[in-house]
Amino acid sequence: MARIENPEFHTDFGLDWFPANDGTLVVRVMMVDHAEAFPFVASTEVVVRTNAATSQRFREAALRGEAESVIQEVMDAVDRAIDDGLDLTVLIPDNFPQHTAIELRGADTEGWVLSITARRLGTNTGADLVLHVGQQLSRLHEHIAEALGAH
Repeated sequence: MARIENPEFHTDFGLDWFPANDGTLVVRVMMVDHAEAFPFVASTEVVVRTNAATSQRFREAALRGEAESVIQEVMDAVDRAIDDGLDLTVLIPDNFPQHTAIELRGADTEGWVLSITARRLGTNTGADLVLHVGQQLSRLHEHIAEALGAH
């Protein structure tokens, strides 16, 4: 868990991973965006469900005590998709959760599904809220890479 700060707001995030019921690796990022100037926060959950090949690599890496290396691979692949133009912008018009799911297509990500659930918590000001989840994930990716010494 950590915090990414900007002049107007900051994002607290957590990253975890676990096996789905079918044994595939799931990587989850939870983020909360908040600012003193706004009477609400935005809560976003991003879930990446990987394929059988990635899940097997994860199990093997975990046995060697290197599970984080596969998690880094997953975050790298998501960041590459964002760099290649994957639009993860979410419009929140009210206090109800907004959901979207995207199948990632690539040599390493065939069959991966990235899903986003986002919502506003707090006062509904009547204005739409636009979350740039791709930008948030890219900043998180940089933060994780720096923390792991990968950059």
